[in-house]
Amino acid sequence: MDQTVVLLKHLGKAESYVVRSQRRLDRQRRIVADLERGGRDSMRSRFLLRLFEQIFARYLVHRDRLRDHIGL
Repeated sequence: MDQTVVLLKHLGKAESYVVRSQRRLDRQRRIVADLERGGRDSMRSRFLLRLFEQIFARYLVHRDRLRDHIGL
């Protein structure tokens, strides 16, 4: 299979991960806000939010590298 075709398939997966990760981040931010608004402990939820943010950043870097490699 042509390398460009393979890279485009990987890029499609990377784009999907970015979208899903963004949704996960949005949901986790709402969870943290709801907990804090209710005066409840949000420490674990904030920890997960930071973890999700780190993962999201890695997905963005990977996606952008693929884009650069393909020339998009």
